Amino acid sequence: MRNLILSIAFACTLPIPAQAQNRAPTSAQLRDFVGQYSLEDGRVLTVSLPGRALVAQVTGQDAVLLQPAGPAQFVARTGVLRVAFDQHDNGVVTGVTVDTAR
Repeated sequence: MRNLILSIAFACTLPIPAQAQNRAPTSAQLRDFVGQYSLEDGRVLTVSLPGRALVAQVTGQDAVLLQPAGPAQFVARTGVLRVAFDQHDNGVVTGVTVDTAR
């Protein structure tokens, strides 16, 4: 009985790893971001989902794989691109902000 009580007490105080708290977006959630977005400088951001990761390409640049960096925010694995989508609670994307290192 003592071991059971200690086990329960110990299990209740274990911290939850950060990865478990911030799960990667599902393919269905990522599909909300797929499309073409006109940027203020005249270029176009094209976002596709060829597999389980988003791919982004800005006019005149190479396509890059994106990884989640926060809610509706992604960064290129190479670090050359950061994309933040303006997304409503219902999933609708109404805009995008792009920062490029080039």
